[in-house]
Amino acid sequence: MTATGELSLSVLERVKEAWRPRFLANGIEPYDYEVTTQRIARWEDWLPEWRRTAEEHVAAAEEAARAGHRATAAQYKRLAAMCLHFGHFNVVEPESDWLAAQRRKAELFRDVLPYLDPPAERVAIPFAGIVMPAHLRHPRDAERHPPDAEGRPRGAGRTPVVLYFSGLDSTKEEATTFEDVLLSRGLATVTFDGPGQGETWERMPGRVDWEKAASAVVDFVEKRTDLDSSRIVAVGVSLGGYLVMRSAALEPRIRAAAGIGGRFDQSDRDLEDPMHGPRFLHFWGVRTVAEARPLMTASTLDGVIEKMDRPVLVVHGARDTLATPENARRIVERTGGPSTWVLYPEGNHVCNNIPHKYRPLVADWLADQIGLSV
Repeated sequence: MTATGELSLSVLERVKEAWRPRFLANGIEPYDYEVTTQRIARWEDWLPEWRRTAEEHVAAAEEAARAGHRATAAQYKRLAAMCLHFGHFNVVEPESDWLAAQRRKAELFRDVLPYLDPPAERVAIPFAGIVMPAHLRHPRDAERHPPDAEGRPRGAGRTPVVLYFSGLDSTKEEATTFEDVLLSRGLATVTFDGPGQGETWERMPGRVDWEKAASAVVDFVEKRTDLDSSRIVAVGVSLGGYLVMRSAALEPRIRAAAGIGGRFDQSDRDLEDPMHGPRFLHFWGVRTVAEARPLMTASTLDGVIEKMDRPVLVVHGARDTLATPENARRIVERTGGPSTWVLYPEGNHVCNNIPHKYRPLVADWLADQIGLSV
């Protein structure tokens, strides 16, 4: 089974429209989306055409670098990296093509980190004999942020932090636009590639006990002298909306968790679906549906979310067809602590079509849980 061979051209045209909000919300330029998707006539064209657009940006970056314009070069490298990301995110076979695009994306984005505003530090988080690459960003400075509700300075000393959980096919590089909203509330951000994601995929596939990776990230925060480990919150999108709830329920050092577009469990996902099935097999590092099925069945919040005694926020779109509102609502119905449910009637999956609405709401809620207010 492949991600392209069994899909019709009519589906291709539908996803061009359906995926547009996510791409634009996470860093793809509207012009790039229009001209690149116009060139895609077959599923087999998806990665090559996005790679073509990426290389155009790489050429522009090289020209800017030769002229001494390093910030401009970084801007073009970021665009190139995101084109590669969205070129390979849904094309996991052949694996060699996926891996080449993933590695090239990460390589390009390393040069971008110092030029983000605020900049990012690339860090390595030890876990189970490997390291998980991550990006750490701090809010600009204390002067831009008033003291928190308890009178403590923000942007100086130890900074409260939000852990960012990516989804099935998203990675740390996709998160910067959401990070910007969180940073503006005085929160540092730690966005990491966990098991089965991004750069970590080569070292470790997805795992049912993903919360152990999250605990390793909390351990990392505790060792930092610039982060406040007593004020850790977390947010996740799509599959990350499930992972963040599981992790927070089993990791008491996370004080609050927000999930957007997540599910209560994964057991009813159709692994025979040629669009999404191969991506789940890729995440788990298995070759067959028979191998993946017990992993999906075990991926549930049943018996887990009841242990969550700290606040949770679940944000969902009523038009979400990948994670139904009925499935997601079980999180707030079963959690053991305070819960908030927000359903946007116009929202699609992860509410990517209305980031201007849900991201400020989530950022404000997370800040409120640890006494920050802007």
